[in-house]
Amino acid sequence: SKQTPGSPLFSYPNKTASELAQIEHLRDPRKVGRRLVELERKEKIRRTGPRVCSITGRHASTWEAIL
Repeated sequence: SKQTPGSPLFSYPNKTASELAQIEHLRDPRKVGRRLVELERKEKIRRTGPRVCSITGRHASTWEAIL
């Protein structure tokens, strides 16, 4: 699927996989994480650095869409 301005990464940049999963009401952040890596390989998104995730309390990559 194609990234659109309505996609979560456009509306919520610099979020972790767990934060995006919560925003989208998804139960398994691991699935979100796998999809983020897949989109990174396709150069649709990029990592914006690690920070402490507000959901897990652990350091995690954050992501943003590439325009």
